[in-house]
Amino acid sequence: MKNNIFFFVIIFLMFIKISLFSQELPYPIILIHGLNSSNKTWDTTITKLHVMYGLKFSNNNIFYACLNAYKDMTKLEGPDGILGTIDDDVIIGASELTKSDIYVVNFDTWWNENPNSPLIYLNTDVYDVSTGESKSNQSSIVKQGYALGRFIKEIINQTGAQKVILVGHSMGGLCAREYLQRRENGKPKWWYDPNLPDGHRVAKFVTIGTPHLGSNSGNFIPIANKKNKSDEIQIINTSSEAVRDLRYSYIAGDGGVGRYLFGGPESGLTSLPSWAGGWHNRDVNCNGSEDDIILGIHTELDKSMPLPRNIAYHWITSDVSFTNGDRIVDLDRQWIRTVNNKPYPYGITDTTLTDKMHTNEPEDYFAILRGLDEPQNSALAYKLEIGKSYIGFRNYLTNYNVHDTDIYKIDISKINIKNGLLTINYKDLLDQTYSLSPCKIILLDSEENYVMDTTFSNKIQQNNIYLNELMLSKFKGLIYLEIIADAFSDNKYLPYNAAYNITTTFKFITDIEDHSNDNKMELGIFPNPSFDNITISFSNSELSYLSISIYNYLGMEIKRFDSKELFSKNYISISIKEFHSGIYYCTLKSGINKITKSFIVLK
Repeated sequence: MKNNIFFFVIIFLMFIKISLFSQELPYPIILIHGLNSSNKTWDTTITKLHVMYGLKFSNNNIFYACLNAYKDMTKLEGPDGILGTIDDDVIIGASELTKSDIYVVNFDTWWNENPNSPLIYLNTDVYDVSTGESKSNQSSIVKQGYALGRFIKEIINQTGAQKVILVGHSMGGLCAREYLQRRENGKPKWWYDPNLPDGHRVAKFVTIGTPHLGSNSGNFIPIANKKNKSDEIQIINTSSEAVRDLRYSYIAGDGGVGRYLFGGPESGLTSLPSWAGGWHNRDVNCNGSEDDIILGIHTELDKSMPLPRNIAYHWITSDVSFTNGDRIVDLDRQWIRTVNNKPYPYGITDTTLTDKMHTNEPEDYFAILRGLDEPQNSALAYKLEIGKSYIGFRNYLTNYNVHDTDIYKIDISKINIKNGLLTINYKDLLDQTYSLSPCKIILLDSEENYVMDTTFSNKIQQNNIYLNELMLSKFKGLIYLEIIADAFSDNKYLPYNAAYNITTTFKFITDIEDHSNDNKMELGIFPNPSFDNITISFSNSELSYLSISIYNYLGMEIKRFDSKELFSKNYISISIKEFHSGIYYCTLKSGINKITKSFIVLK
């Protein structure tokens, strides 16, 4: 190479700048609003996540769908019986999604009712409380789950995301459960790929204020919706499909338990018209018939419609001033639990208790970030792609335990590790957290056997782990990366939460030689990699001034040996105990000739 080490340094620094600028979440988040709401309910949380942590979001990444698009029709597939055609009772808006950290659902829509040229209208609906039809954002949960499945497919197909993280408020959590749990002929009905165990493509599922066990709230009354037009009264229609599905029981004439959640005959629901207190329709499963026996999505949790066990779950609950709930959903109905009162699914589910009113829960970004904490279970570990830079979070755990463990995995099975070097860089994004709390990183192999660990503190300048060919071979194709760090209450931005950046890069290590050498000099370094000492061997066929310099990865000269020190020698041994782990470069110069080779220091 005619260019020397400093050319490499420039490229390296350019890469670092680009990496940090383009950091992303391992998987994007989809925010799903609740009953009679819209994407605007998440504005505060989205703004905070963008300003504090740089998470990416744009208005291009809002998914619009009009539910209950045709009057006097309940069949989801429409008259032709085929999903995805224009006669469906769910009309999907056209979208050109961009790669993002955050996506948002919006069911607060209507459309132009022109099948030949369909257009979605935002934040408007022709169905008022005097009609016998449900507004789009008050429509059946079955329709919502189908629409969510369409959105997940669009995100994956248009952006290349491998998985998504679902965050649902109120009814939005049941929308996500419908997507995950609904089965037809024993197979998942709405999944991205119903033939694969992880075909749902969901990494984590978080709910906040969701009526998992239903809500019979008497507060389904006209309310001012500050997220839309401040002077407009937004009315929840108590005869709507959504209210029908949300309830855990009905009046005596409706025959007991809520059909969507707990099952039973559709025919048992009242046939009174909506203006007389009945439902807009009795078609809970949206197949065009009102005489089916419904299998409740909650009753069938351990039977025909289970929640997948390859997802991390988090139920965020709220108790306002000890009112036993958030004033819409009772506390004990906001989470799923086992008969022993443990979070369900057991072993892969966490919970958080807050004190926010139901309508304020989507603004509780503190609790939402807590819910988004990365998995502590290797079976659920988030995948890191080599060559990308990711953002993660130190969070407090249950009972304000500040010792957080996040587990990731790096697949190296498809790369040629010969002469390769994998670099893992860790960086806390809040300086005061970094000085207070060291970070320990443990690396395990594909069978979760210990390989190595290291601890980063504010005294270390190069927060890197270097894995050469020998080390990479020990992992057997898969690296589990455990990050163990504390979240402190004195974080000035958000107590008990702090962000970090994790970057992986891979390259082949080759000697860097100047063609002007013309084989007049030879340079060797061993052992390589090294821990405590290295020996540098050299030879020069010309009688001229000779020097050896050692540079760090930034191109700074940290050791130098001149002709006097090298006179009559063909090797030197030096201690590298004061060197940090990393890549270093040794350059032998003689006149206009030079040769440079790299070596690795491991600690």
